[in-house]
Amino acid sequence: MTQNLNTQSNNLITQDYQFTQTWFLNVCQYWPELFSRLGWNSKEPKMILEIGCFEGQATCWMLENLIDNENSQIFCLDIFEVPEEEQTGQYKYDLKDLFQRFIHNVSVTGKEDLVQVLVGDSKYNLSQLVSHELSFDFIYVDGSHDAKDVLADAILGWMLLKKGGLMIFDDYLWEFFEQDIVSAPKMGIDSFINCYSREIRIIRTPQNYQVCLLKK
Repeated sequence: MTQNLNTQSNNLITQDYQFTQTWFLNVCQYWPELFSRLGWNSKEPKMILEIGCFEGQATCWMLENLIDNENSQIFCLDIFEVPEEEQTGQYKYDLKDLFQRFIHNVSVTGKEDLVQVLVGDSKYNLSQLVSHELSFDFIYVDGSHDAKDVLADAILGWMLLKKGGLMIFDDYLWEFFEQDIVSAPKMGIDSFINCYSREIRIIRTPQNYQVCLLKK
């Protein structure tokens, strides 16, 4: 499985995808080894939750590499917007037709029927998933970067994560607002880990930009 994961990452650039950013490819280099080490079997039915998907680069990677069963599903939560305060200088984003670009990219995988898209505030949509008693094998948290929003996503997401399931937080070292720590994910992630420390096993990775947790 590790070889398959490593070779397919490049497809996100060489195929017919419409990506304007490559954030995910810059941080996911250790994912093939991680999922292989954890014994992830893509041929089994899997439930994946992605909080924040933008153009769908991570979504497409997961569809290509983590899912190979027609009974698997990925739930994608996003508002398909970027706060104005984050759109300055080199971080000006092409938001025109963002949702349509996401749908196109997912369709390139040929697995669009396995994707459920929930548009809107993540706290509301996560609460709805909790009320329906869904459970997930893997949750990727990469939505709002405000610390309190990250904390809320983590708490609600943890309620949805199966025992033995994996949760990965992106942008742990994100410093867009420099010294404004409440407007960055780190405080929210640290607060969550402190509060839930008895239920968490931290998975060490080669880099610290993402935080990986297993639910005991």
